[in-house]
Amino acid sequence: MSTIAHSPATVLLFRHVCVGGQELLTVGLMARRSGLAVKALRHYDRTGLLRPAAVDGATGYRLYRGDQVAEARLVRLLRSLDLPLGQVRVAVAAWKDERS
Repeated sequence: MSTIAHSPATVLLFRHVCVGGQELLTVGLMARRSGLAVKALRHYDRTGLLRPAAVDGATGYRLYRGDQVAEARLVRLLRSLDLPLGQVRVAVAAWKDERS
């Protein structure tokens, strides 16, 4: 996870930011694309299950890469099956290993 410096108004106005040529999604846009609640995304960040790609050092805004949407959707699916977070963590790690 990296820390970026930019104007908070940019994030709020456009709901995504380009850093190093890569589009980063705000937590709200990530929530809409993944189907997870903003509160859930914050919880998964705190627990280390789904870390944002960057956090704005000045505002604390979480920013996600577009390719993290699939991972978030997998987390949502597994949690909808009532899998405990520990098992979700193992399944997501296996899924990520298989993709790389």
